[in-house]
Parts: sequence; C-alpha cells; structure tokens
Amino acid sequence: MLIGGWDEELTGMYVAKFEAGFPEGNNNTASVKSTVSYTQTNTEVRAVEAGTSGDSIQDVRNWLDGIFGTSLPNISYPVFQPLTYAMNYIDINDAYNICKVMNESGNIYGFNTDSSDTHLMKNSEWGMINYLSYSQYGTNGQDIAINNANLNSGGTKRTVTTGKNGVDSVYAVTGMTQGKTDGAETAVKIDEIKTLSGNTPTTTGSMYAWNQQGGVSASSTGNMTGVYDLSGGTWERTASYVANGHENLQEYGASLAYNENILKTTSTKYTMIYPYDSTVDNSTKADNETNLNAASNANYAKNLKIYGDAIRETSATGIGTSSWQEDYSDYIALYNPFMIRGGDLWNKSHAGRLSFHYSKARSRYNDGFRPVVVPMF
Repeated sequence: MLIGGWDEELTGMYVAKFEAGFPEGNNNTASVKSTVSYTQTNTEVRAVEAGTSGDSIQDVRNWLDGIFGTSLPNISYPVFQPLTYAMNYIDINDAYNICKVMNESGNIYGFNTDSSDTHLMKNSEWGMINYLSYSQYGTNGQDIAINNANLNSGGTKRTVTTGKNGVDSVYAVTGMTQGKTDGAETAVKIDEIKTLSGNTPTTTGSMYAWNQQGGVSASSTGNMTGVYDLSGGTWERTASYVANGHENLQEYGASLAYNENILKTTSTKYTMIYPYDSTVDNSTKADNETNLNAASNANYAKNLKIYGDAIRETSATGIGTSSWQEDYSDYIALYNPFMIRGGDLWNKSHAGRLSFHYSKARSRYNDGFRPVVVPMF
C-alpha cells in the first residue's frame, strides 16, 4: 500500500499497541537512556500536582526523572506495555526525536537502521488505523471505550530514588478503561493497577485492564488483538501541522517543522502539512480565542484535498464536537499549529478515535505520543 509521502511502496507497518509509557514503575523494563535529550525547561502542570489553584507553568518534570528543570536529561526509550504510566511531559519536538532514534545502536527493541524506520505517527497513519477500527474488521461502527484511568496520589509526594525530587502521580495509565457509560474520570492507586495486572477483580469494581472482558471494549478491534488507548489516556501528538509561520512551530517543534531556520512547507514521509487560510491565520492576528476559532474554521474549510486522515470525512466543522460520535473537531490554526488526536482521560464522551484538536505542542501533563515502525526489506 502507498502511505503519504513515502518514496517507495510499503508492504505494511507496525503501530504500537499502547501509548508510549515510562519504563520502570508498574513494568519490569529498566530505564535505558537514548542519545537525544529533552529540550524544554518548563511545562504545563496539572493543579493537583503543582499544589496550585489552577494548571500552571512549572519546571519540567516527569514520573521517571522527577523535577529536573534546566538539568535536561537524555530521554529514556519508551515502553509499550499495558498498565504503565503514560509518557507525558514531552513536547512534540522531543517526541519526534525519540521516535526517530528507536532504531539507533543500543536501543531496547532490537531494531536497526538497515531493517526498520521508526517515526512519530502522522495523521494519515492515525486515520488508517482508525478507519480499520471503525470498519467490519474492527468494531463495525461501534464506539470504543475511553481510557479514563487517572493514577492520582491525592496530593502525596511519591517516594523516589535519592536525587530525584518528588512528583505527585497525576498520570494516564495505558491499557485501561472504566465501565461507566459517561467516561467520567476515575482515580486509581498503584496497588489497584497491580491487582488488575493479575487479571483479578479490583476494589473499584468498575476499572478494567486490557485483557479483561470489560477491558477489550477499549481495543480497536473489540478483542485483545487490537490497538489500545486510541480514545482517552493522553492526547497523542502527530507529526502534522499548518506552516503558518507562528513562533510556536519553532519553539516547540523545530525538529519536524524546520530545516535549520527554514520552515518546511511541503509534506514528507515523516510529516503532514495542511493548507491554511492566510486571510484569517496570519501574524497580524492576536493570540486569542475569538481569532483562533475563526482561523480554525477557515483553515478547516481550506482543506479540500486531504483524505484518509479521518478529519474532513468524519467531521462537519473546524470548531466544536462535530466529529462522528461527538468527538472533538478543533482544527489547527494560529498559535495552535500542531495536531493531536484521540482525547485524554478528562474529556469524557468527547474523547474518541476520530477526535482531533489543535495544540501549541509544548510539554504538558495530558499529551503523549505513539510511534510507527516501517520494515525496510
């Protein structure tokens, strides 16, 4: 099959079964550092984690490395396992870079550059997976359940290795779902997740693991063979943007959007670039919600020729919840030039496999990612 931008015909590709997660924690994978480091020194932190009245910008942090601020460590190779802390607090630049080196020497997967290409998922690849999921080969039009598990320590600092500062546990957890129909968030504790990993009942009574009867409702196929975390968990970054020249393209996504100081305006096999309406999406427009909504709708209307990415075919407007099954349909524009997909655990019924949303692409508590591996034979 031909996948947008590739310079040769592909026989197929592999998609991570779960969202990227941190090693260690509730899995048995040791942390191994890659050759790429984090680049952002601050991040958007949820209020309960920061101990503030609202979400705020704080020193960058994550579950594995604690609070590190300007002491930027190398990024650990992500794991793709169930019941694992989702790998959040990473901007699109760093997500793009770690996905690109998953086949470098010393990686934990056994990949190499001769036989595999690894990269951050694009919108075209997200669309392909989710059209298959929506089809008779998946759930045959039935919605998939949201992963709405929030591993929330309730304000108690976690105990960590010497030298790491404490970070409250406010994280999505891979491969989980809740039985409630409204998809309301449920806070769970690590011992409850460990009980789930043994495939036995939990004290919550309504949380299910990926391999339990209730848990397979969150799979792309309705059984354990499918892809998980497509609805909820964290929003998933995709290598897709509008080349409108906004400073956030370089601030948070220089690796994928720029060739040195030159903005990339043509799609490649690693990125999808969308058209935009320069009359309403330009540098004269102030960064505010009114201008953003106008530009989002205008850019959405400008996109008349891109198909297969599950955007224009499955939604009616560029702002709101007009995607199938009332999923979010907020199109990229102005200071939110990058695309994220799927929704997060707090989005309730508006999260979903066909959901799309605009993003600055800065490091945040509720944004993660998923890679794609292409065999090169």
